[in-house]
Amino acid sequence: MIVISGAQIADTPLAWPVQDSRTLVKGHIGTFVEDDIRTPDGGLITREYLEHPGAVGIIALDDHDRVALVRQYRHPVRQRLVEPPAGLMDVDGESGVASAQPLS
Repeated sequence: MIVISGAQIADTPLAWPVQDSRTLVKGHIGTFVEDDIRTPDGGLITREYLEHPGAVGIIALDDHDRVALVRQYRHPVRQRLVEPPAGLMDVDGESGVASAQPLS
């Protein structure tokens, strides 16, 4: 078993060189992109990904440490899912904290 302390759990910035990049589809919310990336050993790999404006999710606890969840229809899986409250960060300059604030 490997034990990792909280201080050891951290993302590490790293960027491999992008040789070429293509926009495959520009959508209303996101853009589907394909990049050719040079690996440290000199190889070339192609990766597809979605550029997205960002989102915020909330884990809200009540006084009894119960988690608040919502039922949300998710079209890609054609189901109503039970999930933590979440939403897009699609307002220019809006911070994650501001996005997480309830509307008054």
